[in-house]
Amino acid sequence: MTAPAKPAKEGDDGDEEEGGGDEEPEEPPAALASLEEDKTPTLKKMWIFRAVPKGPHAIITATNLNWPGAFAVCKGKKWANIYVGFGHKYLPGLFTPPKPPAIQNEFKATFDVRILFKLFMSLIIIFRYV
Repeated sequence: MTAPAKPAKEGDDGDEEEGGGDEEPEEPPAALASLEEDKTPTLKKMWIFRAVPKGPHAIITATNLNWPGAFAVCKGKKWANIYVGFGHKYLPGLFTPPKPPAIQNEFKATFDVRILFKLFMSLIIIFRYV
C-alpha cells in the first residue's frame, strides 16, 4: 500500500523560477493607521475632508486625491464608499490615451461573385418546386 501524495501548496505549480522579479511588492499601510501617514511623493496630502452643510445635520465626505473618483460619506453611524473611475492613480500631467490602430483594408474576395449568384439562383429554383 502506498502513502497518499501530499497536496501541493497553494500557488505552487511545480515550476520554480530562478531570479524572481526585480520589483518589490508595495507594502500596504498597517490596519487602522493614521491618515496623516498616508502620503505619496507627488501629493502633499492624500485626503480632503468636508462637512456639508455645516451644523448638526452635516454629512462628512472624504475624498482620496491619489485615486480620483474614490469617495466616502458618513452621517452619524451610517456610512458608504463609492469609486467611480477608470482604475488609474492620479497623474500629475494630462492623460492622453494611445491612438487606435490603423483602419484595415477592405476584404478582397477570392471567389467570383457571379458564380455565387448563379448558385443562389439555382437553390431558389430547386426550393420553389419542393
